[in-house]
Amino acid sequence: LDEVALTYLVLLSSLMTILLLIAIVFLIYYLFFKDSILESFDNEIHSIPEVLRYNVADYNDDKLYGGLNTVDRLRFQLARKFYEHNPPILQFNNSPEEIDTTYLLIRDRGISCFYFENYQDQLLELIQNVQDEENAKDEDQEPNERTSLLPTSIKKIPSKVINYNAAKFETDPFYIEDLTDIVFTSSMPSSAILNLPLPLTNRKNDTIYFETKLFEFNHLNTLLSIGLTTKPYPNFQLPGLSPYSIALQSDGCLRFNNKPFINDKDLPVILPQIIEGDVIGFGYKSTNGSIYITHNGKKILECIKNFKTELFPCIGSVGISNEGQPTSSSTGCKVSVNLGQLGFVFIEANVKKLGFCENQNEGIIGAPPFYSPKIIKNDILLDQGELLPPHYPSDEDTFFGPKSLVEKSIKFPKSVGSSHHLIDEDDDEEEDDDEEEEEEVKKSLSLLKSNPSNTTISITYTHSKLKSKSKSKSDDKDKISKPIVKFKTYEPTSGISLTYKTFKAKEFSRLLNAVGPRGYSMSKIDKIKASNNNNDDVDGDVNIVKSVHLDGLSTIMTNVEHVE
Repeated sequence: LDEVALTYLVLLSSLMTILLLIAIVFLIYYLFFKDSILESFDNEIHSIPEVLRYNVADYNDDKLYGGLNTVDRLRFQLARKFYEHNPPILQFNNSPEEIDTTYLLIRDRGISCFYFENYQDQLLELIQNVQDEENAKDEDQEPNERTSLLPTSIKKIPSKVINYNAAKFETDPFYIEDLTDIVFTSSMPSSAILNLPLPLTNRKNDTIYFETKLFEFNHLNTLLSIGLTTKPYPNFQLPGLSPYSIALQSDGCLRFNNKPFINDKDLPVILPQIIEGDVIGFGYKSTNGSIYITHNGKKILECIKNFKTELFPCIGSVGISNEGQPTSSSTGCKVSVNLGQLGFVFIEANVKKLGFCENQNEGIIGAPPFYSPKIIKNDILLDQGELLPPHYPSDEDTFFGPKSLVEKSIKFPKSVGSSHHLIDEDDDEEEDDDEEEEEEVKKSLSLLKSNPSNTTISITYTHSKLKSKSKSKSDDKDKISKPIVKFKTYEPTSGISLTYKTFKAKEFSRLLNAVGPRGYSMSKIDKIKASNNNNDDVDGDVNIVKSVHLDGLSTIMTNVEHVE
């Protein structure tokens, strides 16, 4: 072969090698990723029933469109624009054991993670986008230097300006109470949607159920629509009017999105007129994508199958006239949605636990701590409880304020005694020498300051039997019982004991203010082996009570009188 033929042969071989490699890569990708390649084609076919698929022909009915009033026409056009700018997210059912965001929220927060979203103005941004598009088209149609000259006899007809602002709400059409109660206040079509989709993963049951009760509702001037939709969904439309949605109306008609005109009466009727107090339930089975409807606890029918995508409960309302046409005469209504936080009217849903959280409504975050007697039985802090007073530094403030200020403001009780002349319980005589009593209290305070580790204080409550005013001494019945509070300070090293007794609550309160809580103690019981005089062990144990002084300022307060 000459040099030219050899060059062509090399180029041809290289090209064949590259094509072969591309073919091998494509074959591998097709074999292992075939589902992802055809997903965009198969999803709607296998997961959306034919009656709910988007069909442009359903929206081109001139007769029904001509029967709408001006505002409803604007909203119909804006709803189609909303679908173009915000196409529904078809999140098809995944593995039943997949851990998704909804599952984590339910696990952590329980039923409280579900709520209906407050009203947000979708029309403001949508109208602005539509007007920008129309202005851009008008600018493209204006003649410029590249546009061919038109005959002078032909004049451009200006396009009619559409006032989309007439479709806006004057005020918020609804508001939410207690997460799942919806109050509609406007006669214009509006709808509220749940923040999270139906929980499908990590459930014991493959069916999810919810109920809607009509609390305040006048069927003569209001039309309710209860159903399931995809998201995002226009909140200025009723469920069942936009693509991929289904709804039951309060007039008993079942509406699919293949009937997008609100004045379309060619709808299947499955129930009589729904009135105030009725309960409408929706159940969704994730395994086959079927939806069934209940009315006042009775299952009516299974209305659709093979609807396998993320669905959101949606409730809508619109004012109607006597002829069933939209009007502005509605006085509003109130509905309450039960996701499982309460018992269902449909008995089967209670038995099978078909609520959104399968009766596990609390969640693991925010629940109260678990208290078990086995866990807290030997907890020292919990055993002490309120017996432990605050720890105040010795030279700083006390519970009653600065120590110097407390000592200056002491008002001493009238009944005070000392260790040199102890007061007997039966002695009812009172001392009148205030100066001597004040001196004794100062001694007690001095004792507390000088011996903070050993000094103890006891407060005991007894009754003294006083002699009656009559001279008869024949019986104890002649004695009068009088309550006494004894306040005793005792320092065992020096043997000094100061005892006060009082009959009045005010004087006892002054004593507490004077001394104040200065520390705390615990009683510890040790068991030792019993022995006889010969130091031989005998059967049985002996309990020895020890007083354990914990870190505190000075004294130990108890309700058992100390013995000198």
